[in-house]
Amino acid sequence: MIEVDYHLKNAYFLDVFTKTFIKTELWIKGTQIIFRGRSKQYLAKETFDLGGRYVAPGLIDAHMHIESSLLTPSELGKILVKHGVTRAFADPHEIASVSGESGIHYMIEEARQAPIHFHYMLPSSVPAAPFERTGAILDAESLRTFYQYPEVHGLAEVMDYPAVANENPEKILIC
Repeated sequence: MIEVDYHLKNAYFLDVFTKTFIKTELWIKGTQIIFRGRSKQYLAKETFDLGGRYVAPGLIDAHMHIESSLLTPSELGKILVKHGVTRAFADPHEIASVSGESGIHYMIEEARQAPIHFHYMLPSSVPAAPFERTGAILDAESLRTFYQYPEVHGLAEVMDYPAVANENPEKILIC
């Protein structure tokens, strides 16, 4: 027998491929559903009879700016999870423009207290355009240090596209 953490029975599960609810059983290990349906090959630590309740996969917000909510990541996470969001990819461009590297470090660290998973894409353009005056200037070297965080997955949108089109060496290095 394969040991799993949870067995959910008498549930209606949303199949996102067929866009239908299916009455079924779910077998969960860690954070993943490993089997859907009846099975004698799994042994669950805990079994829950959902009494016909609905179960759906968590939603993912693919691009957001947490700062626009005027909330900390952990407080925003408390609201998002109530609406089914379990993961969000954030571009901390606004806080980077004001606080630079320390602002990005803060956002990543504070988000670890959230009930959802925040992932980060690094701001590529601080300042966003050459004529802007911001509280920080981020270059390729300063951004490189953030890749040590498992929550950082890449580069966010390039707002200063003229610099890329004109082959600005620093912008090309960031990209």
